[in-house]
Formats: sequence, C-alpha cells, structure tokens
Amino acid sequence: MPKVDLSDMDIQALIDDEDGAIDNGHLPMRPMHDDDAIDRDHAVVYDQRTGVSSLVRKYKGNGTLAHMLSKRDKVTGERIFRTTRPESGVAPGEWPCWLHPDHARYEEFAGQGFPKCGKAGYFATAQDVEQHVRAKHTRIHTFVREQDAARERAAERDGNQQMLEV
Repeated sequence: MPKVDLSDMDIQALIDDEDGAIDNGHLPMRPMHDDDAIDRDHAVVYDQRTGVSSLVRKYKGNGTLAHMLSKRDKVTGERIFRTTRPESGVAPGEWPCWLHPDHARYEEFAGQGFPKCGKAGYFATAQDVEQHVRAKHTRIHTFVREQDAARERAAERDGNQQMLEV
C-alpha cells in the first residue's frame, strides 16, 4: 500500500465515512474537528472488536490515523478501528498488559526500570497480551522470556541433582 500524506480534512473525511462510501481515495473536503484529538499530531482510535484504545500519529508512516482507519476485518469487512468508542456490545477484556499497573508482576517490572504501558484497556485473551508485548514492548518481552528460561534451567538442574543423590 503506497504511503500517502493526508491533510486534516482528508483524515476527518475518513473518520466521518462510517459506511465506507469513500471510493478509491476520492475524499470530500470537510473541516477538521479536534474533539477526540490528544494534541495536534495525535488522535485516539478504538478497536471496535475489543474496545481497547490506542494513541496514533495523524501523519507520516504506518500506524497513522489514516492507516489505522483503513484497516478492515478480513471476515466481516467492517472497519476495525474508529475514533468513536464501540457500542456497549463489546465485552471488556480481562487481561492487562505486563506493564499495566493492574498486572500481578507490575511492581517487579517497574522496579527493573520498565516504563508503564500507555494502553488503558485490557485484552480479551492471554495470547493478545503476548502479541501486544512482543510487538510494543520488546525489551520486557525478552527480559521475561530470559528469566523464564533461566528458571526452567535451574529447576531442571535441581531435578537432575536430586536424581543423582538418590
């Protein structure tokens, strides 16, 4: 998909185009409203399947507002992200990011110097959390995986030691 720089009015047109009426990038000119904008360069989008919010850049590169708003579910064909909160039918997730203050090991990770995650919502499954951490927090993901591997090696060593003593 070629990268395209869009104006505020083009982005607003994508936001307003809830039914997908915009055809092949022909965007009607409309004024930009900053109701949901965090600042001039960022906006909040909501995953309509999970209700999880994300802060995205309005301009330049993948992960921009226009890019996120253009993503569609492969099964249903509906937009995945919108700038409005999903309707009440979305079940809230139960799994926080590893770097969310509600996570059981958050204090341990914060003590290691890892910053708090900016994702306010919870994820629907543990696999969603794993994918989020792997993609967005690579340092903590590597750190935890190395700790887990070291614990497994130590447990295996202890088990082998006990077998030799018997």
